[in-house]
Amino acid sequence: MTGAPSPLVRVPPPLLFGATVALGLLLQRKDPVPLLPHRLLPYTHPAFLVLLVAGVLLAGSALAAFARRRTTVNPFGRPTALVTSGPFRWSRNPMYLALTLVVLSIAIRQDAAWPAILLLAPLLLMHAVVIPHEERVMETLYGEEYCEYCRRVRRWL
Repeated sequence: MTGAPSPLVRVPPPLLFGATVALGLLLQRKDPVPLLPHRLLPYTHPAFLVLLVAGVLLAGSALAAFARRRTTVNPFGRPTALVTSGPFRWSRNPMYLALTLVVLSIAIRQDAAWPAILLLAPLLLMHAVVIPHEERVMETLYGEEYCEYCRRVRRWL
């Protein structure tokens, strides 16, 4: 593997996204900022449900794909297989997308702008630090097979 990873790579992504929600809701209590215009409030519950269910199903599908290949979901672990099935056919990072959908669902349900605004921080961290580290590991382990996968499948969507 190439060099030591940044300490930021060691923060479990669900913890990072969860902290974003917690901090966002605390800020929302202190300084309320609505996420949506008042006229859209009747649609928040259906939007919340759609995003939440989509996030949970996406995460579940990604976890199942990892289980089928008997490899780790731990981003700090050593993968034993390259997973390209299930949601990994469309995104190289469906679990991070799932976490994003869940955070957005909570922000919509609470009509809270702060969690949505703060969501940019973990997304930038994932994009700039964590995912590049994971990609280096995968390229080291799987070489051209992984490079071909990267050419076929986008990082996010």
